[in-house]
Amino acid sequence: MAIALIGIDAAVKPKDTGIALASYESGVTRLTAVGLLSLVALTGLAAWTNSADQVLIAIDAPLGWPEPLSSGLVLHAAGDALAEPADQMFLRETDRAVKRNIGKSGLSVGADKIARTAHQALCLIEDLRNMTGQRIELAWEREPWNQAKMIEVYPAATLKARHWTDTGYKDIGNRAKKDAAREIRSSLATKLARCVDLNRFHDRLVEDDDQLDAALCVLAAADFMDGNSIQPVDLPLAEKEGWIWVTNPFDDAHV
Repeated sequence: MAIALIGIDAAVKPKDTGIALASYESGVTRLTAVGLLSLVALTGLAAWTNSADQVLIAIDAPLGWPEPLSSGLVLHAAGDALAEPADQMFLRETDRAVKRNIGKSGLSVGADKIARTAHQALCLIEDLRNMTGQRIELAWEREPWNQAKMIEVYPAATLKARHWTDTGYKDIGNRAKKDAAREIRSSLATKLARCVDLNRFHDRLVEDDDQLDAALCVLAAADFMDGNSIQPVDLPLAEKEGWIWVTNPFDDAHV
């Protein structure tokens, strides 16, 4: 039975939110649509979410906050000292696990831009719940389910785990930097095509880094379905803070 994979490169604004739809069956992943939320709109995304009996949403945004931060601020008053060190307050166990296993440091979830992206991502998921009537809970196992599920992913870590270029592909800066970024995206799309059938969307991924990131979210979802992702050691803590699903690092033979 085919499973629908939805990759969402979350952002504060719909025009910067990349989305990708793919089918996953018998270990084969095939892109069927890519776009931006500003063009597809929530109604289209909701239709994708209801498109199959099994749907897995892979979203590039923190879906929880560090437990020491959540508990430490409940009774905190202005001027009081904080009991925990900064790394404990502002980094989750999953952030530390990605650093240990992949060597990739992400932004602290307390940082302004990523916190706003996380807030928007959670609002987006809640909108989808209201529009689809589905609970869209976090997935922890690959067992069949009858409601759409979601996981947190991190495209840059997915790239680094494969020893692919994980920086410099964003379309920012002057013309020279943008041209260089496009070349990197072209190389990444070619490598991605070895793992995912890009269908007719190769050029779209080269032209738009948000849509490329959405396709990388799909790749991370496929890794989850293949059982290749790093598992949380402390599941209750992961259920509180969230967990980044990223494949175990590939050796040089898989470059």
